[in-house]
Amino acid sequence: MNENRPEFEGAQPLRITCTGKMGPVPEGFAAAECIVCLRLITTGQYFTTLPVGCGDNPENRSRARMGAPFPIVFRAAHFACVTGDESESMLSIV
Repeated sequence: MNENRPEFEGAQPLRITCTGKMGPVPEGFAAAECIVCLRLITTGQYFTTLPVGCGDNPENRSRARMGAPFPIVFRAAHFACVTGDESESMLSIV
């Protein structure tokens, strides 16, 4: 039992899923930092996005604390960093 949050007794762990494989990143797009390995996601690499929470908006944080729906903030990550799928990854040669 979780003494701090008894309402979570028997709750299942939260499963965070990615939004699927996207890319490869085309020429000319600005590089983004992968939230997993902290390296840049660059041209030719596959990526995905992960939900990271409600962000810093006070209204969204308040809604999240109440258990009400709120807009989700997503951040980019290399597809290989999230799934381990190195089949089309350029990470090993970067």
